[in-house]
Amino acid sequence: MKHSRKILAQLITLVFSMSLVASTAAPTLAAVPKFPGFGPITKDQAKNLGLREETNLIDVVISITKIVLTLASVVALLFIIIAGIRYVTSSGDEKHAEQAKKAIIYAVIGLIVIGVAAAIVNFTVFAIRGK
Repeated sequence: MKHSRKILAQLITLVFSMSLVASTAAPTLAAVPKFPGFGPITKDQAKNLGLREETNLIDVVISITKIVLTLASVVALLFIIIAGIRYVTSSGDEKHAEQAKKAIIYAVIGLIVIGVAAAIVNFTVFAIRGK
């Protein structure tokens, strides 16, 4: 039980630290949008690319948060797949089968946490924007 709490705490810490790093880097990245070797993006280029001409800090943080949550979901799904393979290949070894079961449970818990985080982000965006 202590081990599962430790893993869950590490997963939550990882997601939040990635969000913090991304949110601190966002203003710098958003301030000078450039393509390598081509200079800043003009309003016409932004329009042609389907980007909005005006981007504020909230939009950048929301976009980065959604990317982080998506990546965390992919990682959790990969853990489920790997644990499933470990379970199937355990060859009746109860120790390895139990470890694989626990890994699947932890990954599912991670997906639930990610889903709750996504719901909180969507609720917050709705509350801020009213959309």
